Amino acid sequence: MENPSVQPKQVAAKSLQRKGVKRHKQPKVKKIKGGLSVTLGVIAASIATIAILLEVFGWVFLP
Repeated sequence: MENPSVQPKQVAAKSLQRKGVKRHKQPKVKKIKGGLSVTLGVIAASIATIAILLEVFGWVFLP
């Protein structure tokens, strides 16, 4: 049971090291793009939730 849990970690570490060695300047751009996509997704989700809450409260308060 212990060996299977140890092997994936080693594979993941090796793959991460290989990616880091192959690409030096690109990860910065990828991090920025990833951050922008995440922030846009969070903003879209927050706007959707706010709109839903406003609709629910509007229906509740309106006679």
